[in-house]
Amino acid sequence: MAITKLVADSITSGAIANTPAFSVYPSAATSLSDVTNTKIAFNTEILDTDSAFNTSTNRFTVPSGKGGYYQINLKAVFEELGGEFSQVILMIYKNGSNISEDNIYSGGLGSGFGTTERWSRSISRIVYLNDGDYVEGFGYINETSGNAGEVSGTQFLTTFDGYRLIGV
Repeated sequence: MAITKLVADSITSGAIANTPAFSVYPSAATSLSDVTNTKIAFNTEILDTDSAFNTSTNRFTVPSGKGGYYQINLKAVFEELGGEFSQVILMIYKNGSNISEDNIYSGGLGSGFGTTERWSRSISRIVYLNDGDYVEGFGYINETSGNAGEVSGTQFLTTFDGYRLIGV
């Protein structure tokens, strides 16, 4: 949509949009080792306006000239594999460091009866990203019996998306 806008005492005309924008999901479950931060394998794109999401590295990198404030959203469903979770953490990383997390800890969340239990976590955050900065999604479990778990690999249960905010 072309819109005329005022910018610093000048009038410009062009498209105004919340781009770059991306939306991805994993095509298969991501295995999680006990007490280890693990990058979630987001390898299927729904939307990638600027070809800025790399499905090999599972990260969104801000294209040149596209720095600014971004709305970043991460949702995941954690699945027990026969044990019982005592802690589940979902994290957004920026340039290799944790900048936001959703954490649940209760000393034993699941049934412990060997059936698969599912725990959903989500994060939504506004973050400033410079050109070349990147964001990734990570998961962590603490399993009372030391077993592994996984992050579900379907577009309905686990998603990672974001877009640049205009007018900020």
